[in-house]
Amino acid sequence: MNVTIDDLGPCKKLVRVEIDAETVDKEFNAMVGEFRKFAQIPGFRAGKAPRAVIEKNYGERISEEVKKKMIPDAYREAVKEQDLKVIGYPDIEETQFGKGEALLFTATVETEPDFELPEYKGIEVTAVQTDVSDAEVDDALQRLRQGKAELKEADRPVKEDDFTKVTMSGSSEGKPIKEIVPDAELYHGGENLPILAKQDSFIPGLGEALIGMTIGEKKTVPVEFPEDFSNETLAGKKAEYDIELTGLMESVMPELDDAFAQTFDAESLDALKAGVRQDLENEKNYQRRRHIRNQLADALIRSVDCELPETALMKETRSVIYDIVEENHRRGISKDIIDEHKDQIFSQANASAKDRLKVSFLLARIAEEEEIKVDPQELDLQIRMMAQQQKTKPEKLAQKLREDGRLMDIHDQIQTNKAMDLLAEHAKVNEITQEEWEKMQEEEQAAAAARQAAVEAEQAAAEPAPAEEGEAK
Repeated sequence: MNVTIDDLGPCKKLVRVEIDAETVDKEFNAMVGEFRKFAQIPGFRAGKAPRAVIEKNYGERISEEVKKKMIPDAYREAVKEQDLKVIGYPDIEETQFGKGEALLFTATVETEPDFELPEYKGIEVTAVQTDVSDAEVDDALQRLRQGKAELKEADRPVKEDDFTKVTMSGSSEGKPIKEIVPDAELYHGGENLPILAKQDSFIPGLGEALIGMTIGEKKTVPVEFPEDFSNETLAGKKAEYDIELTGLMESVMPELDDAFAQTFDAESLDALKAGVRQDLENEKNYQRRRHIRNQLADALIRSVDCELPETALMKETRSVIYDIVEENHRRGISKDIIDEHKDQIFSQANASAKDRLKVSFLLARIAEEEEIKVDPQELDLQIRMMAQQQKTKPEKLAQKLREDGRLMDIHDQIQTNKAMDLLAEHAKVNEITQEEWEKMQEEEQAAAAARQAAVEAEQAAAEPAPAEEGEAK
């Protein structure tokens, strides 16, 4: 077998394979012998028909079977011989095949990127200390109390964040609001409407105007809708609302005692505090591990500059785009707005996909270098966890993964996770306090904002200046 390789571009190769006619004929003869054993031809007992008769009756089928056997076998042998790290499926094109002649075919393949494996042990990372303070436990307990709070009627002046009931009507430019925006009932007014007494309520200035009022009190509240208000018809308009406070509810939290603890299945308040502390520690440890892994991934990305296989990159980009669009849908962003920003979404997804793909190739190489294996029990456990999340049987999910060709993806995911665990185990960790971490985050966000502002300024400077009035166009 003769194999030659042509480079078609980054991570893309054309594999040319030639198998001599003598080898092809041997395969034909062997396949004729296989057909002869079971061929049913009138006038001949099974296995006794002459070879020429077999070839005449089954020639096309024999040729197809030889081709189906030789090309895949030769392709796998060529890949192994040339030490090609192929990803995905080859695009095979037969150029010559037949009895008495050489077999020629080509396979267009994409391969893993070529790079030198960087030093991956001893990467410096920063991690937040996971100590939980008494103040953090107290804050968590207060949040639990708030979750169990009950609303009760109150007879006192309104305080900020109180729940109120208000009868009101709005007008603008001498017309009732309901005539200006008949479909936007939220801004019309009505009787005994629930409104939270706080700034930034749904009608600008209305929530804070309630503070200090008592039940039965009336007032007129001037309102100015901002230029970027969500309702375009009201945007930039001035209005006023006649309001009357008709009800006041205050949030009453339960006492922090053993009875309260028992509503969370804790024997006592001390037991609840211990459980809360443990939960906070678990959350901090999880966040710590996630921050470390993110920093390790960033370090790997910076350490290697390489081309990436185009098909794999586009597949990963589509996956990221899907995630972005789904997240936007969950946030209530319309399809029209998403379509308006499709170029920006693609650019963002493509950059993210490049990083994710590069890290996956690096971790796969590290796993190979460290001889990291995946035990069948680990694969089985992962499938069982996935089946539990999807509320299906593990056996059924495993079968579907095999049929879809995704079982190896799960295997590779486990392997790269183990490689990342190895990096984390050997990382050089610099411990900092929560306050130091928050300061670092603020500085990084400020630096990122400054970089974005610089890019926008550079883009604005590159745009042609608008034509002066009267200038020829």
